[in-house]
Amino acid sequence: MRLITYAYQEAEKFYDKETYNHAVRVANYVMTNDMIPEDMRETCVALAIMHDLLEDTKYVPPSYGGQLAKEVGY
Repeated sequence: MRLITYAYQEAEKFYDKETYNHAVRVANYVMTNDMIPEDMRETCVALAIMHDLLEDTKYVPPSYGGQLAKEVGY
């Protein structure tokens, strides 16, 4: 599964509408930011989408060794 797809799926599950819309705005900014290297862009966009999950929801990150952990070096 692509990392961005995973991030959107988790965001849809856990965020309320306002927080989800905020996360999408942040992700769009990251996606168009030329200062972020192209090879890091997918990871940065996914993290932008998920940036409020831990502090604002009951989201539990995947265990060590999962796909997300591998992608972001967790």
